[in-house]
Amino acid sequence: MQFQKRMEDKIKEWLLKGGFPFEMEVANLFLDSGFTVAQSVYYKDLDEDKYRETDIIAYRYKIINGVFVNVTFVIECKSSIEKPWIILKNDRLSNSIDEGNRIYFSNKFKKTMAMIKTSNGFKSDLLFKNNTKYGYAVVSAFNQGFDKAFEAIQTTVKSCEHLVFSTDNSDREKVCNLYFPIIIIKGKLLSASLLEDGELELKNIDKEQLILSRSYHEYNNSIIRIFSNENLAQNIQYLKTTCDDFFEKYEQELKIGI
Repeated sequence: MQFQKRMEDKIKEWLLKGGFPFEMEVANLFLDSGFTVAQSVYYKDLDEDKYRETDIIAYRYKIINGVFVNVTFVIECKSSIEKPWIILKNDRLSNSIDEGNRIYFSNKFKKTMAMIKTSNGFKSDLLFKNNTKYGYAVVSAFNQGFDKAFEAIQTTVKSCEHLVFSTDNSDREKVCNLYFPIIIIKGKLLSASLLEDGELELKNIDKEQLILSRSYHEYNNSIIRIFSNENLAQNIQYLKTTCDDFFEKYEQELKIGI
């Protein structure tokens, strides 16, 4: 009996170190907010010809003209209690969402996206910059080698690219997908920017958006949302609201374009 108890304690300790309970917690928060959720979704990395895992996929959908239109968040969870993540910001940079800042979507959404871009009406936070000031990089503090933040970014964007490719090359004609990469950390999230007097300003934050810039790549610049576990339930509820607004405010564009 004592041996079994020690073994159970060791297993629990190992699971906690691996961040598995945090993934479960995040998945449940999305479920509580009305998302459809899948955990531990595997995809094939075509660059390295091997399978990788996406921690969580959460989506809202609506059937339009017989087509399932899915707004999907592709989520990587990381535990970083001892190493806060820092978003580097420079508000003087001219970051914007245009053809150079690609949204991940399947071909079936192209016509709708073109209509939305030229519309003078509602501008969804999912698709447009609005008043957002983006970070240009993210690092984990006290890092002396392999950076979890960089790994998480690579995993989420590759997963989104794979999902777009798979959707466009499948025989499922009645599906239209939009994908948004998200990283959620268990730990501190900070922003860092340089003030006019040369001082470095650090701020505690619970969410931020980052532009990943890549030269000569199909997706030159990608928008990545990063959240901490602080106020996570409220932030997930906000994502749900943006999805619902997307379907409501773009109803006409979706009906014509899909």
